[in-house]
Amino acid sequence: MKESLKKIFENRLLFSILTLVLFVITSGIIEPNYFDLRHIFTVVQQSAPLIIVTIGQIFVMLTKGIDLSVGSIVIFTDVFAASLIMGENERTLYGIALSLLVGALFGTINGLGVEILKLPPLVMTLASSIGIQGVMLLYCGGFPRGGASKFLKFIGSGRWGIVPVSISFWLTALIIAYWILKKTKFGWTLYFIGANRKAARLVGIKCRLSGVFAYTFSGLFAALAGVVILGYVGIPSLVLGDDYTLASIASGVLGGVSLSGGSGSVLGAFSGGLLMRFILTLLTAFNISAAGKNIVQGAIIFTMVAILTLQERKGGSS
Repeated sequence: MKESLKKIFENRLLFSILTLVLFVITSGIIEPNYFDLRHIFTVVQQSAPLIIVTIGQIFVMLTKGIDLSVGSIVIFTDVFAASLIMGENERTLYGIALSLLVGALFGTINGLGVEILKLPPLVMTLASSIGIQGVMLLYCGGFPRGGASKFLKFIGSGRWGIVPVSISFWLTALIIAYWILKKTKFGWTLYFIGANRKAARLVGIKCRLSGVFAYTFSGLFAALAGVVILGYVGIPSLVLGDDYTLASIASGVLGGVSLSGGSGSVLGAFSGGLLMRFILTLLTAFNISAAGKNIVQGAIIFTMVAILTLQERKGGSS
């Protein structure tokens, strides 16, 4: 029994999934309606943007970095895509493609600042976040226009029975990201860089280039989340992306990804994102304020990082 528990705690992803299951059960005991499948699928639907943003954030976290600009990219692409699509199906693919391209561009700029200019990730991505918000306000003049097409609304808020269509969207993104990180040289490079950048450089790995691409993927997935939010809400918003920066970091940590780099799985975006959304949903049900939610998210990050750090120290001393 003791050995089984030890294995569970050592397997970060398994620990995350079990925590998710236990939390859902606990939530259902506190509020019986939470056991209703329709409610569960509603939470899963609302989790789609967070899971997608977390997937991109994990690319950066694996390199021992952090991206504080994802929330701003989410908001920008939400507004930008709406202005391109203007509620017309014929303009949907064009609007989505260009929005994803812009998100990837923002991510690449972050990567160049971190890898080429050697700016700390915290400083570079925070400055980028503020800059992106400024660009967005200049672009829309403070009044976003346009909206989602019927096709995009179907992707964001449509259902097959009680199953949200958006599940297939983030599930596809998760599979692609998993394949990139586990089955390609680039993916393994990110793990190597996060674990030991000097050793990676000595064996001939182009650390700077891989690091730049990690931020590119972070920007790309944040943009994809912005598009999904537009489909879910239907109209653009200047505030809906504010919560995703902290939440994506918390979700990555909850999913077992180490802030020390080089450890974790993109599958953690699924368990961590769902767990974070269930937590926020429960806090909303108890009328907890936005400040209270931020306190809870901060406490979660602190607790999980402390647990993971203790595990790493034990592993290093054994």
